[in-house]
Amino acid sequence: RDGVFYNYYKEGLDGKSNIISIDWNDWDTSELISAEMVEQYRKILTANQFKSEILGEWLDDDGLVFSFVRENTIPDALSDAYDRAYCGIDFGVGNGGDYTAFSAFDDNGKMIFLDYFNDLSTLQQIERLTVDILKFGKKIISINAENNSIGSPMIDLIIQELNRRGEAVIVSRINRWTTTNKSKSELVKQFQLALEQGATKLFDNKMLLAQFGAFEAEYNPKTQVVTYNGAYGTHDDLVMSTLLAWDAYYKRTLKGKYCIAFPR
Repeated sequence: RDGVFYNYYKEGLDGKSNIISIDWNDWDTSELISAEMVEQYRKILTANQFKSEILGEWLDDDGLVFSFVRENTIPDALSDAYDRAYCGIDFGVGNGGDYTAFSAFDDNGKMIFLDYFNDLSTLQQIERLTVDILKFGKKIISINAENNSIGSPMIDLIIQELNRRGEAVIVSRINRWTTTNKSKSELVKQFQLALEQGATKLFDNKMLLAQFGAFEAEYNPKTQVVTYNGAYGTHDDLVMSTLLAWDAYYKRTLKGKYCIAFPR
């Protein structure tokens, strides 16, 4: 309930200017979308996306896919009060467009680091990311790095630089993450649940919150597949690095040594 379009809508309701405000819920839209299809969308879309795109209602402060984002924020500041770090990297081309982003969570699911940039050369990006990684050193438990497209050669260069600096232990903790529609959907669902349960804390960072707010799902009725991306004209790089870092944190309990004992 904010922004230029909502303000115009309110002016129309108040009879101001030459604006006419229309609520499509006051009209019969069955020729455009059947009741059965409405119910189908209700099952597959998040509550906010269904409210906005199907019911045509204005949203409050949440995005279309992720709810309770602002309720789960903390001051944007690097913390050193952690024993373990779980990291995620999403790579950009560095030409002023999409961003390269690095996110990290501590062992309590709280964000402890966020870095992003879109104006560095490839070598400058590698140097910056290497410095980011070495801030945590061997406290890093896992790094999920996106392996798609330019990600694979970028990971190779980071590994090469870390090995040059004698950081073979950290290299062993880098995971190449291949993003597919299925794997991305799993990342989204994990983090939706974390926000709803209050299990995570994000930095109160303007760019980060803007990208979470613009992140959306699109349903293809022919294939019945839901895809997730930043809305048209926006980026989702900070969202993806955060989801990758959260996945590293989320799966921490799935790793370890196990002993199976049978009763005599």
